[in-house]
Amino acid sequence: MNIIISHDVDHINSFEHLSDLFLPKYFIRNTLELFAKSISLSEFQKRIWHVLRNKFNNIEALVAFDKEHSVKSTFFIAVNQALNLSYNSNQAKRWTDYILNKGIPVGIHGIAYDTIDGIMEEKERFKELSGNYSFGIRMHYLRMNENTLAYLEQAGYRYDSTVYSLKNPYKIGNLWEFPVNLMDTCAIYGDSNHQIKSLEQIKKETIQSIEKAEELKIQYFTIVTHDFYFSDSHKTWKDWYIWLIDYLQVRTYKFISFENAVRELES
Repeated sequence: MNIIISHDVDHINSFEHLSDLFLPKYFIRNTLELFAKSISLSEFQKRIWHVLRNKFNNIEALVAFDKEHSVKSTFFIAVNQALNLSYNSNQAKRWTDYILNKGIPVGIHGIAYDTIDGIMEEKERFKELSGNYSFGIRMHYLRMNENTLAYLEQAGYRYDSTVYSLKNPYKIGNLWEFPVNLMDTCAIYGDSNHQIKSLEQIKKETIQSIEKAEELKIQYFTIVTHDFYFSDSHKTWKDWYIWLIDYLQVRTYKFISFENAVRELES
């Protein structure tokens, strides 16, 4: 089984959220987790400190970790705003350039999903911003309707990774769909809207997901995380990801990028 690792960039700085409701919701969630003893007082303090420091991304640390561990990851960055995704095009370009200069692919973290015009507009905006002409997409919050994949294929995307399902990649016209098989938020939150599970429980359920994928003969197991959580202020999340990469490497799984997976599938 091949492993595809990707990271969604939902936040750059905390102050970009002064005009939306993310910060109040974030404070409430952190308080609930503190009182439930899901996080330590130190973690809670670090989260507040990051808000005050105006730093919400951990792209540099995650890029360094992935490269050090030979993880062929892909980052998805937005060129539009909605649903608490509020950074501007200047920030998008700065970090897209940084990631690309490290030799790591970048795709679009899409907002428009229900009109072909909106999808095409985002694609052209990202092409201009990044200088890339071949890239993939994943929708923010995995939003889609019955027309989304057809629109993405019509827009000329090489691949999408928005459908949440334990399935193998499949093709819609010329578009490859790589279903999301495992996502950090689902693994850690489960059915709750805040962290309640222990790291050991999360590890156990993650192993079960991987073993289930093996049983179903999944050829490309697609994992999604968010750089926002690769921090000591979200210790369970960071420890889980570090453990996950080690777990996969010890079992000699092959890491592969979306682009190389497409080449393999088409050959």
